[in-house]
Amino acid sequence: MEFARYQRSKQELNVAPLIDVVFLLLFFFMLASTFIEPEAVDLMLKSGESATVAPAEPLEVQVTTDGTIRLNGLRLSLGQLSTEIAARIKGDQ
Repeated sequence: MEFARYQRSKQELNVAPLIDVVFLLLFFFMLASTFIEPEAVDLMLKSGESATVAPAEPLEVQVTTDGTIRLNGLRLSLGQLSTEIAARIKGDQ
């Protein structure tokens, strides 16, 4: 006795309607969005020369192998170092 063999047909997914819907959504959102440039504020800038800035003195920090800290040759502790650097930076401004 021989049984009949049924061949299953391959089912294909038709993506054409999906592509149509995607393009319609894209078209809708492009038309629905606004293409307005943001308003800019008109500024009246001064025309003039820039101020001259004096070159700042470089800060040279040295830390030796024995733990000595020097700022431009001046021996300081760690607390004095931060205070001195802050004072010199504030003085430059």
